[in-house]
Amino acid sequence: MRIPFSMPHELSTGWIKAGFDFWRISPFMDGHAAAVLDADGTDSDCFEPFARGSMTHAGARYLKQHAQLWGDTVAGLMGARAGLKPVAEPEQGDRRFHADDWSSNGWYSLLKQSYLINARALAELVEASAFDEKDKHKLRFFTRQFIDCASPANFAATNP
Repeated sequence: MRIPFSMPHELSTGWIKAGFDFWRISPFMDGHAAAVLDADGTDSDCFEPFARGSMTHAGARYLKQHAQLWGDTVAGLMGARAGLKPVAEPEQGDRRFHADDWSSNGWYSLLKQSYLINARALAELVEASAFDEKDKHKLRFFTRQFIDCASPANFAATNP
């Protein structure tokens, strides 16, 4: 069996690089990207295939929606606000979340909305990519397969 990386050095440097890359594309950087160096010490850009403006916009919307979702969830747990409008709703014709428990039960509602926010963020990242149309079509297909596979409605433990 081949080990894909030597632990823990490559794993830790990979996580550190991923963290720097995240902050570099983060909406909080406001276009002031810090240089990220690869293992050889040269500047690297692992997000080259993505358009920066659309990535920043999608990232900001993603963070805003999750912040609102968690704020509403905490407020609902404390009883401060009952009957809040959901942050994310399924698309028209999506029958996976029709059971009443997906809306009335706080746990299932949080799970459903979190899934929908994450699914839309992935779809937006695909659309923000700078790939040619043929590659983007493939990326859309495989991303859609992944999103559908990860649905909480597919698993007995997460489906009311």
